[in-house]
Amino acid sequence: MNGGLSVADGILSADTGPVSAVVVPGTNVLGYGWISAASFVPNVGAAPTFDAFPLSSPAECSTVMCPAYELYSVLEPDTNADQVANLGGQYASQTGANPGVMGIFDTDFSNGPLGCPAGEGTAYAYGSGVQSAVNDYDSTSAAGAGSAWKVLTAQADCNVDYPAVGGGPSGFGVLEHSTANNDIVYHRFDQAHENFDTPPVTIAGNASEEDSAVSQDGAGGVYGTFLLGGGGGPISLVYSSNAGASWTGPTTLNPDTDGGASDVTSAVGPTGQGWATWTDNGSIFAQQFDAKDAIAASIGSEGSSSGTSVTITVTCASTPCTVTITITIDPVVTANATRASTDSKRTRHKTITLATGTFTIHRKGLDKLAVKLTKTGKKYFATHHGHVKGAGVLLGVKTSSGVEKVTRTITIAIHKKR
Repeated sequence: MNGGLSVADGILSADTGPVSAVVVPGTNVLGYGWISAASFVPNVGAAPTFDAFPLSSPAECSTVMCPAYELYSVLEPDTNADQVANLGGQYASQTGANPGVMGIFDTDFSNGPLGCPAGEGTAYAYGSGVQSAVNDYDSTSAAGAGSAWKVLTAQADCNVDYPAVGGGPSGFGVLEHSTANNDIVYHRFDQAHENFDTPPVTIAGNASEEDSAVSQDGAGGVYGTFLLGGGGGPISLVYSSNAGASWTGPTTLNPDTDGGASDVTSAVGPTGQGWATWTDNGSIFAQQFDAKDAIAASIGSEGSSSGTSVTITVTCASTPCTVTITITIDPVVTANATRASTDSKRTRHKTITLATGTFTIHRKGLDKLAVKLTKTGKKYFATHHGHVKGAGVLLGVKTSSGVEKVTRTITIAIHKKR
C-alpha cells in the first residue's frame, strides 16, 4: 500500500514480471504492463497483461491471486496458438492529439499468427483514446465494446530483436536491430491504420544494439539510447528531429571502458533534457544528454582565409563522415541602421555565399577543411581586412537516411597575401 492508495495487481504466476510503467491518457491514471511465462487465468495461457488504475482507486490485491480477473486487461486472445510468453517487452504511452498506449513484445515462432521464417520477431498491442468508463484500458473484454484496446497481440516485424517502443507528438515508433541486414532501424507505427505498414528507416548500417530505449520531447524530437554492438559496447545516443525520417549519431555518451554496463535505459522531458541510466559492477550511473550530444559533427568557432579559401575545423564523431559546407554572410549595406528601421528603402540585406565545398572525413577528431571561396566571396574578402564577424556556417551531415543540418556563427581572420 502507498499512503492508503492501491498498487497495481499483475501477479498472474511466479513467472510474471513487470516490464513498464506508463502514464495512461486521462486524469490521474497510471498503468503497468506485465509479461508472463504462464497464467492462472482460465483458457488464457501466457498472455501479456496491462493494469490501469486511478490514484484514488480502492485497495486491490497484489501479492496473492485476485479472485476477480477483471482487475486487468489480457492482451492476447486465448484462441491465439502463439502465446507471447516472457521473452521481453516494453510499453509506452502518449497524450495530446493522438492519445494511446502501445506494447511491443519479443517473439520466437516459425509459424502461426506470430510466426517468422527465421523465428525471431516482434508483436504489438495497441490501445487509443483517453481512459474512461466507455474507453477502458482495464477491460477484460479487450478489443471489445467499451475497451480502449483496438489491437490485441498481432505481428509487427520479422527478423528483428532488442526492440524498444516510445511515443509522443511524433507518434509511436519502435527502435530495433534488424537481423536480416544487421542494421539498427526505427519503424514508425501508422496510427490511422493501426499497424506497421510504414517502411523502417535505417539509423546505423552494419551495426547492432542491446538495451535500447526510445522517447520523445515536447516538440516530437525522438531520442534513442542503447549499447552499440551489444553487451560490452559503448552507451550510445541517436536523435531525429523529423519524426524518425532521418537520424544523427550514434555518438558515445559513455565508453563503457570496463564492458560492464547493463540495464541501460533513458527518457527525455518536454524541453529535450534527457537522462540515461545504467548499472555497472553493483553501482548505478546516470548521464545527462540533449539533442546536441547526438550530432555527428561539430564546427569550430573560428576560421581563417588567405584569399582563395576559408579554413575551418570540423569534428566528426563517427567516420567516414560526408559533409557539405556552405559559408555565408548577411551584411547591412546602409550604415545608418536606426533610420533604416523606419524606412525599409534605406536598408538592403543581401546574403552573400562566401564559400562552399563537400568533404569526406575518414578520421575521428578535429580536421581542418579548406573551403574554396566563391567569386563573390573573393571580392568580399578583397575589400575587408582583419576579421570578419558574423559569418554563418551551414554543415549538412549525410546520414544513412537523409541529411542532418548543423549551424554555427564564426569569426574569420583574413590574411593578406604576401
